[in-house]
Amino acid sequence: MGQAREVVERFYERFGAGDFDGAEACFTPDCTNVEPFGGTMDMTAWRQYGEAFKAGVPDAHMEVDSFVEDGDRVAVQARFVGVHSAPLMTPQGELPPSGRAIDLAFADFFALRDGKIAEHRVYYDQMAFMQQLGLMPESPAG
Repeated sequence: MGQAREVVERFYERFGAGDFDGAEACFTPDCTNVEPFGGTMDMTAWRQYGEAFKAGVPDAHMEVDSFVEDGDRVAVQARFVGVHSAPLMTPQGELPPSGRAIDLAFADFFALRDGKIAEHRVYYDQMAFMQQLGLMPESPAG
């Protein structure tokens, strides 16, 4: 296992523990973060976004299915897992706790510079996320 993967694993561990200072320490100050709901964010916006998700899903953590590491680049296939047990702040306002379990598959792509994450892109199915929160009807089996 290389240094790049170790940094990503540390980021996931710190996020899961709710340690946003520790999570943010894994990133360069000028890191570019791209998220489906948040768009392109600087570190200040990323932290607000992450803290909002963690507040709404306090037990949230990432369960990694696979890592691919190539020098200073890491690709991860994983799942965001937790229970929506507290209010979740969204750009549209506060979403009351649904009590619903979340098990959302996602892909993360990281580029590191000088031992820190300089670019972070995450991809997930936004409709599946909204369905898991109970905001959209489940798709019929087919």
